[in-house]
Amino acid sequence: MKPRHAAKIHVLESQYDKTRLGKLSEAIQNAAIEVLGVPTDDFFQIHHVLRAIAIAIRRPFSDRNTRTT
Repeated sequence: MKPRHAAKIHVLESQYDKTRLGKLSEAIQNAAIEVLGVPTDDFFQIHHVLRAIAIAIRRPFSDRNTRTT
């Protein structure tokens, strides 16, 4: 069995409408076909639309040990 080629795309729900997500999806698929030589019938995408509240930005570990006096 041949390995399947896949792309996982994470976007925020308010940032991409269906038209924009479709254009992004098409661009990624075209690039995979042209640059990586992925067969046109052997590629699929997984779109994860995330709520903005689900994204947590954390300080880098190096900043946690820094004291401000």
